[in-house]
Amino acid sequence: MPSPRKPLWRRVLNLDFLARVAFVLSLCAGAYAYGAASFKWKIWPYQVLQKAKVGVEALLEVDTRKTPFDFIEFVAEADQAGPVKTFRPGDGSDLILITGGFYYRMDICPQFGCLAWIIDRQGKVLASWEVDPKIMFKAEDFATFKGFFDPENIVLSGIDIDTDGNIVATFQGRNLFPYHVGMAKFDKSGAILWTQINNSHHWPTIGPDGNLYAPSARLEMPPKAYIAGSGQKTKCSGAQKAIYQEGVRKFSNDGTLVREFWMEDVVRVSDANGLAYAVRDDCDPYHVNGVDVLNAAAAARVPGASVGDLLISLRSSSALVVVDVETSMIHHIESGPMVAQHSPTVLPDGTVLVFDNLGGSPENVGARILRLDLGSNWFETIYPRPGTSIDFRLISDEKGVVSASAKGDRLLVVDSWSGRILEIETVTGDVLWTYDEISDMTGYFEKFGGDPETPWVRQHTQGARFVGRDWFEETFTR
Repeated sequence: MPSPRKPLWRRVLNLDFLARVAFVLSLCAGAYAYGAASFKWKIWPYQVLQKAKVGVEALLEVDTRKTPFDFIEFVAEADQAGPVKTFRPGDGSDLILITGGFYYRMDICPQFGCLAWIIDRQGKVLASWEVDPKIMFKAEDFATFKGFFDPENIVLSGIDIDTDGNIVATFQGRNLFPYHVGMAKFDKSGAILWTQINNSHHWPTIGPDGNLYAPSARLEMPPKAYIAGSGQKTKCSGAQKAIYQEGVRKFSNDGTLVREFWMEDVVRVSDANGLAYAVRDDCDPYHVNGVDVLNAAAAARVPGASVGDLLISLRSSSALVVVDVETSMIHHIESGPMVAQHSPTVLPDGTVLVFDNLGGSPENVGARILRLDLGSNWFETIYPRPGTSIDFRLISDEKGVVSASAKGDRLLVVDSWSGRILEIETVTGDVLWTYDEISDMTGYFEKFGGDPETPWVRQHTQGARFVGRDWFEETFTR
């Protein structure tokens, strides 16, 4: 006959039982204390756990969707009136060069998509560039990169066009570290003139002298203890333990490197360490995302500046800097009204435009087109303005491009995240013309599979600029 079970209070007061409980609790407390210490002083197994965390985060961030690059949404059907709408006549002598990418507009470029195309004001495609990414990029080019290399993981960031109809393009990576890839040049028929895996990124600029300026990056691994030689300790906590040191490289038209400007050096020489201190991310203290060349009118507004000096946009510090091309000194720092801006553009009268991503009103997601005078504290919002004839909301809290006509009287505003281009009158802020990046991507889904709701797809717009009709006819028909 089994003995009767002891009451709970007798079992709780059992010394052997209490000893076992105390032992287990002490192990838990010790494990907790050691775990806290490992994170505070970064002792084993901190490094192992960090690597595991990085691995999990990387897998979660891998883009595996069977949708085209920069996909926004499926569209039930193409707009009944087509991708173009005209609200007020602009200058009909201008054509529009649009930046696309691999597997953009496969209704026009059925094999690999259009890197770029030129349209008239009715949306008719007059020229296009189609290139096989597998010819441009090889696996061995990415030996120093981490992630998932595949030619289809390379995305077009931006383009510019020279007087001969050749385009220069910069490329970034999807599921790659670092994401800065490089650039290439193509003739007007799409033939590759040269390719460089040199960590260029964002939008390239072809200056009036024919030289090419490209935002560029290099990795600093491990990070230095202090930022730009200042007394501020580096607090980069990124998983890769690397700092993106950013700058601008100058190339001749054949791709030969002429000069390079690294912002860390520029900041030190100019005793402008505050640019590196007032940032949101020590792992990316500058984030150069655009460059333009000063004309005579702009140089006259900045003491000490000369024609040909560079206007550089720094996203991390929400600042524009004017850098002397000879001395690498900063002549002027512009900050205050814009936040995380892109696309600095010098107008013929010497004032400057930026796509101000976060400096506008919350009702417009903060995005606006800002015009500044580098020689004073004057600035104004070009778009959106209260009472403008047609109001399209700008939603690009990242990306975004603005460019101007030859006279500066009209602007092309590229709202990347909405997949829309707006032509805007500079003086009034009125919308004259719009283009929606919607195309039939049947060829893409036939090539890569997937189960699309419809073959009509809206994608991000990457850039747009005016080109003259007379220039186009002379250049592309001869």
